[in-house]
Amino acid sequence: KLTPIENVYIRRYAFPARIQIILRERTPIITVSPDVKVQPVAFFTTDGTLIGKEFLPLDKSYKTILVLSYGNKGDDYHKWNLDKIKEIQKITKYVETYSKEPVEYIDFRNPNDIFVKIKTVNIRIGKLDDTVYKRIERIPSILPQVKDVESKVKYLDLSWEKVNYLKLK
Repeated sequence: KLTPIENVYIRRYAFPARIQIILRERTPIITVSPDVKVQPVAFFTTDGTLIGKEFLPLDKSYKTILVLSYGNKGDDYHKWNLDKIKEIQKITKYVETYSKEPVEYIDFRNPNDIFVKIKTVNIRIGKLDDTVYKRIERIPSILPQVKDVESKVKYLDLSWEKVNYLKLK
């Protein structure tokens, strides 16, 4: 009945008399937190199951994607399904592949204006639509320019269809 448990197998042997119990746990893939400095409040597993904070904190051996979400109105993570979880995974893989840097977190607090944080810079990818992956593919062409800029860069804006620009602090 525990949510993190996927399956339990119980096998009874006659000779020698013994019982074998096998527990299969769900694997965490995404942790949800309202802010970067706050401990996660929930996590999603590979099969799309939402598990609450009663089973947190997770073991450090699990490498999960941190998603920032308040869990209200427009960004209610309680309503996310397996397709949304897979889309978040795909966005993370795309950004990591094209930037060659690990994703620190994805900011979903405003679902119409999504940010992805990597070590070098914060990337604004905007709204999730059918062109989001084409926009992410432009990262390698502009990321070296971010490193060359001497002033502080607030974020790299990829939310526009054909234009990239750097927002300075």
